[in-house]
Amino acid sequence: MPNEVPISLLKPHPKNKEFFPDSLPDHLWREMVEDIQQNGIINPLIVTPDYVVLAGHLRFEAAKEAGLARVPVIIRDLDPESDEAVSLLIRDNLLRRLLSDVQVARLIRKLKEIHNVKRGGDRRSEEAKSNGKICRLKEVGDIVGLPERTVRHLDKLNNLIPNLQALLESGRWTATTVAAIVRFRAACAGERRKCCPGRILVKTERARVRLFCFPGEQARE
Repeated sequence: MPNEVPISLLKPHPKNKEFFPDSLPDHLWREMVEDIQQNGIINPLIVTPDYVVLAGHLRFEAAKEAGLARVPVIIRDLDPESDEAVSLLIRDNLLRRLLSDVQVARLIRKLKEIHNVKRGGDRRSEEAKSNGKICRLKEVGDIVGLPERTVRHLDKLNNLIPNLQALLESGRWTATTVAAIVRFRAACAGERRKCCPGRILVKTERARVRLFCFPGEQARE
């Protein structure tokens, strides 16, 4: 059962800013603050016995701005630094924040590190077998509420060169275009003139692929 506690007792998790440095866009933030001013917090925050917030950081910050003196919480008997607590922190933010694919990919990589996911997503270490830790991408997907295929696709974004990650994170280029660049660069090794960005891309995307891969040339069809 939720308990109402003074908001002054609550503390943000120390890793929250590390994982989620950005807040909501201004208009969505204002809507959240106004909703909490009018209706209070409907879904209780999840906190440790020492009142470290595990789930509900946005609601916590919005409640402070809205001037609430008390907030509903559910207390979970967890060490804030434990794998279970950090996984809960990541899952809650993935479900509630507007994150780019690159940001989600980085969090998936973090969950893989926490739960000893091995290469390919299906190999289990002896340690993981003995302690029952999650070690398959499917189970990581279950934590974040995404299909295994999507988790596998997003995890591959962690291997992109920084320039491509920046283009994808900015929203200027689509994941389809970036994926095509990766395939194109691999196919073009040693056979530059014979490569084509592929018929699956629209004309604009094909031009972008060539401009990125061959910046000294004019994109051609």
